Amino acid sequence: MIQRLSLNLSLTLNWGDRIGSLDDHLFDEITECEEYISRFRSTTGNLQDYIPILRYSPINKNSEKAVEMRARRDVYLRKLNTELQARIDNGTDRPCIQGNVLKDPEAKLSEEELISISLTMLSGGLDTITTTLAWAVALLSQRPDIQEKGWQEIKKAYGDDISGTNPY
Repeated sequence: MIQRLSLNLSLTLNWGDRIGSLDDHLFDEITECEEYISRFRSTTGNLQDYIPILRYSPINKNSEKAVEMRARRDVYLRKLNTELQARIDNGTDRPCIQGNVLKDPEAKLSEEELISISLTMLSGGLDTITTTLAWAVALLSQRPDIQEKGWQEIKKAYGDDISGTNPY
């Protein structure tokens, strides 16, 4: 659900659209590709970024997988951009970053440049959400006062008759 929230935020901001269901194939494709790509970018998990000769090793599967992920990523980014352009053309688009760029008569960007903007928006949310959640859980584990405030706000919003009891 956190991935869906993060992805939908990125999709809404950049393309003015969102994924309605966790069962949507596009959700699975984007999250799988972005997770792989995030691992390739890892500062500790991808030695070929620090020792470039490893890129040519016959036992290195990272380069082959990176090419595959790039091709898969290009497919869904082009799909999102094409669908946005169609909505712009028929007047059903919603305000969004990519739409503003596409509508700007002075912005003569190539498809590669548009995809570059898209990559930033898409990766930014999905790449950071896990770290943000880990920090939030660590903070909450050390701050019962924040936990209590959150619990009181839940009770205020949903009433005292919520299933379960105070979790701590």
